[in-house]
Amino acid sequence: MIKNKSFLVAFSLFVALLQPNLRILFADEALAVNNVVDWAYQLQEYDKGLSNIKDSKYDLIVMDYSFSGGTEDEFTKDEIDVLKFNGACERKIILSYMSIGEAEEFRFYFDDMPKDLLFKEPNPQFPDNIKVRFWDDRWKKIIFGNADDTAQKSYLDRIIDAGFDGIYLDIIDAYEFWGPKDIDGNGERETAAVDMIDFVASIAEYARDVRGKKNFIVVPQNGAGIIDSSSYPFADDPEKEANTQKQKYFNVIDAIGAEDTFFFGNRDNNNILNIQDDTVELLNQFRDAGKVVLSVDYVQTQEKIDEFYNLASGEGYVPYATTRELDTLIINNTHEPICNSAVGNGEPPESPTLSPTPIETSTPLPAPTPSAGKQFSVNCDQEFTKGPANLDKIIINIGQEETCSISLALNSPEMKVKVVTNIKPGMRKSIIITPSTGATDVNGELQFTITATKKGIDWVAWAIPNEKGKINFSRKSYDSGFAWGMFVEVE
Repeated sequence: MIKNKSFLVAFSLFVALLQPNLRILFADEALAVNNVVDWAYQLQEYDKGLSNIKDSKYDLIVMDYSFSGGTEDEFTKDEIDVLKFNGACERKIILSYMSIGEAEEFRFYFDDMPKDLLFKEPNPQFPDNIKVRFWDDRWKKIIFGNADDTAQKSYLDRIIDAGFDGIYLDIIDAYEFWGPKDIDGNGERETAAVDMIDFVASIAEYARDVRGKKNFIVVPQNGAGIIDSSSYPFADDPEKEANTQKQKYFNVIDAIGAEDTFFFGNRDNNNILNIQDDTVELLNQFRDAGKVVLSVDYVQTQEKIDEFYNLASGEGYVPYATTRELDTLIINNTHEPICNSAVGNGEPPESPTLSPTPIETSTPLPAPTPSAGKQFSVNCDQEFTKGPANLDKIIINIGQEETCSISLALNSPEMKVKVVTNIKPGMRKSIIITPSTGATDVNGELQFTITATKKGIDWVAWAIPNEKGKINFSRKSYDSGFAWGMFVEVE
């Protein structure tokens, strides 16, 4: 009991005056990453200062830990606190980019680091970046573990001291580069996938336990295949090993970043729609485990931006369209951020919304009449009704399965057909079917089963190669003469 009333009054006045800054004083709060609805990614060209980041309505932003990337102009804790606690949003999550699979020549550590850690040649796409033997303890010491040595302070310690909420770890997929030849690696490090997961776990443990930042956020970018059994060919039981490593990985990360999932190609920007089905399937395992998927594709045209946001949101991801240069904070028309103050409450949503956006929000063009030799016809047990854009629609109930058959008059018995069949939000399966594996006669008869798992509208599509022999379908492929489809409404 406080007997000194003057002390009580003075203390109360102090608290009242301090109230706006209390969150800064107790900044290691639990942040609800699962409540992020908008995010952005900028790694350079902060020439306008940080006001654009501060004033934006993005819930989460990935940025560099310094103005130029080096130690001479590292951002201070005061500067990062301004971004987190001021501006349009009540609270922003600010993550620092950090490459752990490549060494970057412009970073503070490069000149003095042992050069035998490096691969003999730089990354051909980014000449200042060189693959590093990330499992080596000397590299790990550069990344984390020297908080008290000012001259040799580690990369992670610099980030923590600057007040960032967490880290965005790049070049996770370096495990593929060094890994077994079975996964197109150079074979130098058979256990590279295990080593990378151990590395990420050690980084998280250091930040949370050694440095005491118990709510420090860890987000790897790319390398989703690290949870797949194909990354563990050296194990006696690759599937069992993959499950063990996946659990370890999921226990330490909060989200995953993913580049080029939908518009994939050789261009830096504005590739054609080329959905990476295998990657989507892997990312959905992260999503289903409660890990936010931060999806970034490098597209600029409004049409592609809209298509990307629709596809990514449909899988339950958080999308952001920008340029690969990552040199500006982009506000995409029709997809402007809105600020979700719930990111600062420390409580994830009870039931994250993972259902795809209903297909009606992005209505495909009417189905064409395929050209001669490419005629499709579908037969299901149930009568079709006309759906959006006059396309066929089949209505089924949750738990129901429908087996449909497709007849294709193929030009060649070797022609492939791609079919999307599994109606489960965010878990569409794509398979390649040839006459020898899927068609039963010269007419190209094949069957597939639709399984209804959740209410809503989805779609089934199948396609054959275009004139260049490439299979490329999307909702807009219906006008190409090479694709056909139907909507499925689950009641």
